[in-house]
Amino acid sequence: FSVSSGVRAVDREPKDTMPMNSDRIFLGLVPLIRPWVIANARKRQARFASESPAPGGILFLGDSITQRGDWTSYFPDLAVVNRGIDGDTTEDVLARLDEALNSPRLVSLLIGTNDLHKFKDRLKDPAGIAERTEEIVSRIRAKAPDATILLNSVMPRTELFADRIRENTSHYLDIADRHDHFIPQRNVIAQRRILGRQQARQTLADVAPGLPACG
Repeated sequence: FSVSSGVRAVDREPKDTMPMNSDRIFLGLVPLIRPWVIANARKRQARFASESPAPGGILFLGDSITQRGDWTSYFPDLAVVNRGIDGDTTEDVLARLDEALNSPRLVSLLIGTNDLHKFKDRLKDPAGIAERTEEIVSRIRAKAPDATILLNSVMPRTELFADRIRENTSHYLDIADRHDHFIPQRNVIAQRRILGRQQARQTLADVAPGLPACG
């Protein structure tokens, strides 16, 4: 387009605009929503401390993705325990792990995505995330040696985190080789909108023999 400068017309090409990235927007919002997230976490932690899960349950452990999962509806014939807390990181799960465990039959662990937007490099580095995740898995194995552990990969996000998620998934596969089952993000933890309840229940039954078959 042409802009008149009063001296001469100057032709300018329109500048390329960067596409909007939801993760970049979210990073800007994190400091604003953090007080609410902390308050919510404290309330759920207090409730969890007063409600010890029944032994032999199916434990879903993780962050907001787990917290907001309607696991009882997805698996109505299983003794489901939801121990997800909005905003949790691997460090947060480590801090509250012992009270979440009461001889579970199966533990589905989905954690690590909130570590990616920590401001300290040591916390958001994929190798560090994996190291803390393996500590969680090892502590579950020590306290609940008979439980099946499903280690879910971190769900896909935008290209801002894509490389680190791929590296994280590689580390998680190594952890699963040393310990138990690895579930790609598109399987069990992807919930009914991706798999459908029946297939999700079948997946649980496949990796944990003895669970009720699908109806």
